Amino acid sequence: MPRGLTNHDSRGQAEKRPPKGRSLSFKTGIYPTDAGSFWEVIVYVIVESGGRQYRAEEGHTFSVEKLPYEVGDQIELTDVLLVANGEDVQVGQPLISGVSVKATVVDQYRGKKIFVWKYKPKNRYRRRRGHRQDYTRLHIDEIVVG
Repeated sequence: MPRGLTNHDSRGQAEKRPPKGRSLSFKTGIYPTDAGSFWEVIVYVIVESGGRQYRAEEGHTFSVEKLPYEVGDQIELTDVLLVANGEDVQVGQPLISGVSVKATVVDQYRGKKIFVWKYKPKNRYRRRRGHRQDYTRLHIDEIVVG
């Protein structure tokens, strides 16, 4: 059993819950259910989009660099690098065939403005330029394994 999943109460008996205020979900992929005493294993995948890797779970949203789709479009991400189902993990060499992620485009938006400063001392050269990156927010509908 992974470290930290057992607590001992005042009588020295082990209870299978993470310590209060700590979440082990990111490291282990194990989440407590609403009942609080049973554990549910969450399936997640690592997908690649725009040269970056993202962790995708069903029902979650995340932002990627701008994709050429309209809001409401259904898209399919086929560049899957890893599939994790609890303790069962498949790693691609470099991709896993037969696995895809179906997502819906929720939003097309622009990120926060950043400023790029150029400065050369003793030459009176000073430039300030702003940049805003375009992003696409995706909602993961389904992870298709098979």
